[in-house]
Amino acid sequence: MNLLPELGPIGRLVIVTISCILQIVAVSGMGYIMAQVGVLDRRMQSKLNKLNVSVLTPALLFGKIAFYLTPQRLKELAIVPVGFLCVSVISALAAAVTSRLLHVLPGQRNFVMACSITPNSNTLPVALISSLVYSVPELHWVENGQDSDQPEHMFGRALTYLVMFSTLGTVQRWSIAAKLLEGVKGISNAYYISDPPNRSGFRDDVTDPLIDDHHRSKYADRNSILIHAPTTSSPLRSELLAEEAEEMDTPPVHDPQPRGMAYSVGKYANKLWHAFLDFMTVPLWAALLSFVIVLLPSLQNFVKSMDPFVDAIEQLGQCSVPMSILVLGSYFHDSEEAESNATNDRSMMSAEDGLHDEQEHAAKAEWEKRMTRRTIIAASTSRMIVTPLLMLPLVAYVFLTNDTKVVGDPVFIACACLVIGSPPALTLAQISRQRGDPSSNLEALISGTIFVSYLFLTGPVTVLLVFFALYIDKMQALFP
Repeated sequence: MNLLPELGPIGRLVIVTISCILQIVAVSGMGYIMAQVGVLDRRMQSKLNKLNVSVLTPALLFGKIAFYLTPQRLKELAIVPVGFLCVSVISALAAAVTSRLLHVLPGQRNFVMACSITPNSNTLPVALISSLVYSVPELHWVENGQDSDQPEHMFGRALTYLVMFSTLGTVQRWSIAAKLLEGVKGISNAYYISDPPNRSGFRDDVTDPLIDDHHRSKYADRNSILIHAPTTSSPLRSELLAEEAEEMDTPPVHDPQPRGMAYSVGKYANKLWHAFLDFMTVPLWAALLSFVIVLLPSLQNFVKSMDPFVDAIEQLGQCSVPMSILVLGSYFHDSEEAESNATNDRSMMSAEDGLHDEQEHAAKAEWEKRMTRRTIIAASTSRMIVTPLLMLPLVAYVFLTNDTKVVGDPVFIACACLVIGSPPALTLAQISRQRGDPSSNLEALISGTIFVSYLFLTGPVTVLLVFFALYIDKMQALFP
């Protein structure tokens, strides 16, 4: 028996939201169990992530763009890229403000920024809209005084809006967000700010990935000369240091060769090309190829006529999100195991070093937990609370004063509001495992942020956002 019609609009909305969250909990819980029994160990997680990034995610992206979008639809949705840019900029501002107010460590602020600018525009909004178009009749698009809208048409329009936003979001996640997650640093060394581990005047360039091989070996040789030089004054030491200073101060001399404008332009173009290749990932290549197909209708019709190919791409794409959530559940087990190991290590060190060190290690462990919780709270609130508070007044102004046809669609308004306050994208867990620093606490941060965002904030925030969208739709009648 279907009880949704008897619950009223608020009850239906709450039930739909809880159902979507429980789906994520069920799949991630299976991943946790598989990690606990040893099936999804770290090696298997890495392999599944590579499979997801190399095959499943590109298939999902390619199928949504190349098979469903058209040049005419792209023109109608020109407002979506503008809205995406506004959401990204305001989300970045919200992350910066929240990080400052909560005193998040500088090395952890990139994580807050990455979570804030990457809302979940795929799994959760699609699941919510697919239920809302059937259970909330207020989302019907009434044109010329006639309500001829059907749930199938409403869901089709919602998919178009969300696919466009999700495409731009995927490009952003695998480019800007991935770079931000690469820069997230651990918090262990930050506890000893007054006593930094490296007291030498040289950076540890031997292990710095930003230094190329030539300079790395050069700096390593310099450090070795100074470190292994005699500590007492001697002619040999003075000569070595003098040569070292002369080498550092004297620029290298190259054989002068005539180089024209063509050489400079070619060298600059070569650098840009290699930077572009380093920037691109498999999902980005899939997005680029799919847009090329969309812009060539004859090619798009030919590709869509290949039914076996289309079915294979869609089947692979349907596995991407469940795979991400499944591996995400295994992260919770890994973070608990890592915390348990760290606790055991601290206990062993405390037993060996005495009471004073035991107190110091306990204080450090408590400080690390506090800093991690602070980062998780900053990431969750900046994405789901601060960003909507900053963005919704602008959204209301645009929707009430803009006469674009798509702005009058209640489904579009609902999609926009849901994306603005959506929790961080689950793809961040996949990116963090592939691109993150192994020495950082990135896994604990992403698992904690997803736990807080999806279990505690998604329900009430989603209900408020949908009611705000319905209110804006009602207010449009007062603004001709």
